Amino acid sequence: MNFVFLAILLSFSVLSMGNAQANDWLNEHVAVDVKAFRAESFLLDGTGTTYSGMGSWQPTFLKFEKVKAGISLGIGPMKRSTDTVSTLLESVVLVNYAFHEKLSADISGGVQNWPSTDEGTAKTFGLGLRYNISGMVKFIDDINVGYSYIDQSKSYQMIRIGLGIHF
Repeated sequence: MNFVFLAILLSFSVLSMGNAQANDWLNEHVAVDVKAFRAESFLLDGTGTTYSGMGSWQPTFLKFEKVKAGISLGIGPMKRSTDTVSTLLESVVLVNYAFHEKLSADISGGVQNWPSTDEGTAKTFGLGLRYNISGMVKFIDDINVGYSYIDQSKSYQMIRIGLGIHF
């Protein structure tokens, strides 16, 4: 709900500017980068510890001097402690703050869905750090570590380690 309010407020702010000023602001701050992906391995702890992985698409829509905002849409297999494998779907709003050109932090919030289980859809919140290595290895932007809290019927914790990939 707050995200919708923010989008409406931002729209009215841009519309209230003059045409040239609005164009300049949009060109500077609204930059859609759709070529960002992430490959992660994670440890899920709740009803037993399990290891798995996930791929996600992470387009960026807004960018300011030190802040970027976008979404992350992820999918991956999740091995449960009962030796069954189910699908994990994740969609979150992702905000990144750059402390330095090499180090930045993520905060995210959204939902995870485990469709082949009786757990259903749950809220998820996460924090992470990224270390930028772009230019050192082709296609790899950063190395990241993070923590997510998943509020299912039971609470789960996810430790993430991954690579940011850009084509």
